[in-house]
Amino acid sequence: MKRLLSILLIISLCAVFTACAGKTEISETEATTSQAVTKAPKATSAAIQKAERLIRKGVDVSSYSGDIDWKKVKKSGIDFAMIRLGGRGYGAEGGLYTDKTALDNIDNAKAAGIKVGGYFFSQALTEDEAREEAEYITKLLDGRKLSLPIAYDLEKLEDEETRIENLSYAQGLKNASVFRKVLEKNGHKTAVYIESDGFLGAEDFNESEVWYSDFGKPYENDYLMLQYSKEGKVSGIPGDVDLNIMYIN
Repeated sequence: MKRLLSILLIISLCAVFTACAGKTEISETEATTSQAVTKAPKATSAAIQKAERLIRKGVDVSSYSGDIDWKKVKKSGIDFAMIRLGGRGYGAEGGLYTDKTALDNIDNAKAAGIKVGGYFFSQALTEDEAREEAEYITKLLDGRKLSLPIAYDLEKLEDEETRIENLSYAQGLKNASVFRKVLEKNGHKTAVYIESDGFLGAEDFNESEVWYSDFGKPYENDYLMLQYSKEGKVSGIPGDVDLNIMYIN
């Protein structure tokens, strides 16, 4: 009997040790898994988010682009267009002008199913002049609503003397702010056109407000859109045309 009891006791102890060993193994596995989850990169990183966004192809045009067949442009795969609305002259007088094709391009592009935004070539020296430019655009559009923003385009051109040669950077920022506020008050979305080596810097604006120009460069930031080529070929547009891309969610 004593021998039988000893055998049963040994069997019981073995069962307990086996259960404990199993429990220890499971705990170690759980700990390892927990650490892996903690150290794993989040699936919502900026790179992954950008990869999952859709690219839209676009052009920007002016009267220099010639007579445009917007139906052909749409069929070629173009989704949006930034259309020059007008600008301010270089001289001391700095008169305002309308791009002669602006309204026709807006109406015909929209009719073809293309999303439309605009831009204005500014040479404003003061906040009052920037306000004048924005009010000029509001009157020009005469109630037309654009699905994309109107961009403030302040440029110093190479080998050309412009009105803004002596404009301070701080004043340029103030002018952009006033221009945008007037248009937004009148129901328009706005943006700022920034060249990689231009007058204003992208760092002073939210990326989602910037139409960035950098020819031949990849789309590395969350800008509103990127102008990446000035030698594009698009069916329906004579000659070369500027090409753009835009990411949407």
